[in-house]
Amino acid sequence: MNIDDLENNSIPLKKIYKDKGITCATYLGGPLVAGYLIAENFKVFKEKEKVKITWVITIIFTVVLFTTVVLLPDSIHVPNYIIPIIYTGAAHFLITRYQGEKINSHIANGGLTYSGWRIALISLIGLVVTVAPFVFSALIYDGATNFNIDTKTYGPTQNEITYEKSLTVVEVDKMADALFSTGFFDDAEKKYVYERKVGNDYELRIGIEPNRVNEDGFKQAFKGFRDDLQTLFPNNKIVILLIGETVDDILARIE
Repeated sequence: MNIDDLENNSIPLKKIYKDKGITCATYLGGPLVAGYLIAENFKVFKEKEKVKITWVITIIFTVVLFTTVVLLPDSIHVPNYIIPIIYTGAAHFLITRYQGEKINSHIANGGLTYSGWRIALISLIGLVVTVAPFVFSALIYDGATNFNIDTKTYGPTQNEITYEKSLTVVEVDKMADALFSTGFFDDAEKKYVYERKVGNDYELRIGIEPNRVNEDGFKQAFKGFRDDLQTLFPNNKIVILLIGETVDDILARIE
């Protein structure tokens, strides 16, 4: 690089982020990272208006995406890899369409690009910024949930109903009687049920071994059990959720 090149500005003086680097960083760090890196490139390309537009789109997209994820019903299971694929694909499309040629031209003219280490660091920071609010919210939610639940045991084997305090003790006792009446609760083996009331419906979450949910006749047996319970609660719909390792790990919904 000589002085004439600098004076004529034939060689770009500022560094940019490569399109592949932005794509990888987006997958690892989230949509906020994509917005930051794309906006930084627009600054180098002297497109200030697009910097603002990039941040507006990034913030709206992030809020809509994660709000949708949080509000999804428990019965809808979205694989963990789907969300990163969605926002990474969106970022890749925008980079290719609005910066692809400029990035290639910058590099072809001898312009420099930022290192992979810098991109990795930004990805890590973005990941922390994106995940931290959800972790904090989860901790608050768990604390509030634990504060608003209680447990009662029944029979010699201490069959257990964990219930939300929106239910009265009378309602919980009535459900326990019904579980004994149908034979689900017995004096041979301790069983666990998580009960909550949704509107006028009684929802029971029952833990099972995940690999059993697709066995022939397994869900049908719980369907018969639910129907027996329903006859004892003519004024309330009974919903049974078969769960895995946690109360939110819904494997099957029976109603």
